[in-house]
Amino acid sequence: MKKDTFILLLLALFWPLAIIPKEWFLVMSILLLGIALLKNPIIYYNSIFRFVSIIVSIHIVSIIWFSLTKNPDNSRIIAALNTAVSWEISGIVFSILNGNSSKPFSIDYKKYERILYYNIFIVVISSIAAVLFQKNGRIIRLFGNVLYFKEWILGEGSYRALLFFEYCSLITCFLLINLGLLMRNSISKKKLIVMALSALPIFLSKSRICILSFLIFAYGIVILCFQKRKNLNKKYLIILNCLLLLILFVFIDGSSIIYKIINSRINSSNTRFGIYSKSIETVMNINPLFGCGVKTMYSNEIVPLGSHCTYIGVLYKVGIIGTFFALLLLWDIIKRIKSTSNSVDFVLLISFFIIFALEDADGTNWLNFYIFVYLGLIKLEKSKNKLIQRCYL
Repeated sequence: MKKDTFILLLLALFWPLAIIPKEWFLVMSILLLGIALLKNPIIYYNSIFRFVSIIVSIHIVSIIWFSLTKNPDNSRIIAALNTAVSWEISGIVFSILNGNSSKPFSIDYKKYERILYYNIFIVVISSIAAVLFQKNGRIIRLFGNVLYFKEWILGEGSYRALLFFEYCSLITCFLLINLGLLMRNSISKKKLIVMALSALPIFLSKSRICILSFLIFAYGIVILCFQKRKNLNKKYLIILNCLLLLILFVFIDGSSIIYKIINSRINSSNTRFGIYSKSIETVMNINPLFGCGVKTMYSNEIVPLGSHCTYIGVLYKVGIIGTFFALLLLWDIIKRIKSTSNSVDFVLLISFFIIFALEDADGTNWLNFYIFVYLGLIKLEKSKNKLIQRCYL
């Protein structure tokens, strides 16, 4: 399969792959990798692939060590191995997409854009369906996941959109990746309207950190549009941003709103911080250098240690040494994004930094996979009705 066709296939399968169970996704990702390797050689010589491979190797070693010494549940071992394999597959797919700059390729931009619109609209339509079905009390399931569910917040029942994803925050992650790919080559009124429509499922998910990250992403995109039209100097743009934030904070009584958001799900917040402290304590007591590898369960909760924070999760799984290589990987990613000089990529990066402070990057395998797909596509630039691969590094 040609690389341009493979990329369009990856994007077209984004939504189905995001809602199927982890085990199914692992099988599908291996099949997609096999299809890609029929025509595309792996370019091993890139630092991102090397860092991913080192981190995965450390993770597998820690899984084996923890399994032999602590006797965790088999289901937790399988889940850990699933995550490790998915990381390696993601690194290989990045290598394929990153490709060889001496052999540039192009993609039909209209097809590329149409698929991204489809991905966004199917989630928006699902959120409208969730509102309608919750009024009738009907429970709709797909692959074991529900369209919406009821949660008790401050003693009151509240409906939250799940939209067939594994957990609520994945709605925002899915939409942000699609919006980033859609807007990084051009921003139009039509795309701004689509971004505004994307707010509906995100707000219905009622994930505090995701709503915040989406608002920052949307704010960044609007500012980029304003900067482009007015041709503002960066110094004046920073001053304008600070003034706008100050005005908004004062006139909408920001302090009371922030207090309300933080305390709206106080039990959830307490559980998260309990998991964070216990995860750090556990890894430092058991294996601080290479980590625990396998996420065991936290107390009587259904959430395992190392969850609800990507950064603490990395430390828990691969220890101090693995975290060091994860930081090198992150630095390499930032350098690659910087090399494109695409401001949309930076806005998206900041949004994900915020989400990962309270959510798992590898809580589900497809998120890692498509983050690396995004990174593999940052060399593409729009030229007329084509996306052309450029050489930056």
